[in-house]
Amino acid sequence: MDIIMILLIGFGLAFDVFGIAVSQGSVLGSVKARGIVLMCLMVCAWQVVAMAIGYGIATLPHIEKMSEGVQMVWSVLSAFILIVLGGIKLFLIYFKKAIPEVRSDIDFRKTCGIASSTSIYTLFAGIACGFLMLNPVYMCSIICILTIGIVIAGVYVGYRNGELDKRVYWSGGILLVIAGLLTVTQYIGWQLHG
Repeated sequence: MDIIMILLIGFGLAFDVFGIAVSQGSVLGSVKARGIVLMCLMVCAWQVVAMAIGYGIATLPHIEKMSEGVQMVWSVLSAFILIVLGGIKLFLIYFKKAIPEVRSDIDFRKTCGIASSTSIYTLFAGIACGFLMLNPVYMCSIICILTIGIVIAGVYVGYRNGELDKRVYWSGGILLVIAGLLTVTQYIGWQLHG
């Protein structure tokens, strides 16, 4: 179950990055490898640092040493966090407006600003992962790998197709809600078997 949660949360967070990459790629006159590499490094760094900080905050209470009943409370809190994050992402994407422009290279100032603001989601997801006691090394590794893959794919998709229909970006929010609901069903399973 842990690997499924890690993948759901990783992909859910990666779709924010996909939105950044598509919007950057959609305004480029030509794609340059240097720009993509720098964008991958910048966004990946923001994501991993935010995840590590969130996970560190969540491990302060030493959840693994608490009783099973108290651990359930933390699991429910993590489910709440994931569902709210997914809902916020869906809400914001619904009202997103694209502003067309053309540039010769990726706007790193804008990318850094957007990456830092989307890292807030990752920070809270890191807290949820800490409450669920998911492996932080796996979580950061998956986020880094997915971020790099999604940035590359997003820039090329944006470059080739322009800005996408905003419903494509709903996937990230939906995956986070699913991760939260899986946590709730796991909690209900514990209650039925406990």
